Amino acid sequence: MPQLPLVESDKRVLKEDYCNYDLIARFWNDEYRGRAWKNKERIADYEGTDLEEIIDALRAIVDGIQQEKRRQRGKKKPAAREIADAIIGIEPKLSRTQKMMLAIHGKSPGQRLSVKAISRVGDYASAEGAFAEYAEVARRVCDELAYNPGSRKKDHYPGAALFFEEDITIGSVNAETVLTLRPEVAKALDILKW
Repeated sequence: MPQLPLVESDKRVLKEDYCNYDLIARFWNDEYRGRAWKNKERIADYEGTDLEEIIDALRAIVDGIQQEKRRQRGKKKPAAREIADAIIGIEPKLSRTQKMMLAIHGKSPGQRLSVKAISRVGDYASAEGAFAEYAEVARRVCDELAYNPGSRKKDHYPGAALFFEEDITIGSVNAETVLTLRPEVAKALDILKW
């Protein structure tokens, strides 16, 4: 009796960080499967016919969760306690450098700091690169809160309007740019004792 050919399994694993959720899809036990995780807690499972379909479905599940959070929030701005809770919620996703940027900015006089001072925390090639890393924190906090402050224009950093008093557009940041934390964010960092 002739031996049956082995079926080639799909060895790819797709991983994505989406709105502070970890989406993972892979071929396992002869099925395409995926999971959404949030801070090491399993949120959803999904089975499909290919990896891209699974990732799309997991994104849709996360979008539904985010939409429900937005519906519950309404149009109100987040309070300092909510921002502090969001920072705690994303802490596992923050790098050591990002945490230090927040701590230094929160303790600076008047919560005002130049991008040059922020860029000293890490090894950045440019002020824009350092600020982009810092703006990533603001985006993550907004995702955690399911809050979309300010404009959604392509030339603005997502979430920067929640964190900073200044209107910052992509390409406008240089070493001398001074950033002032919004009072709610400064109070949130004070609550956290950062």
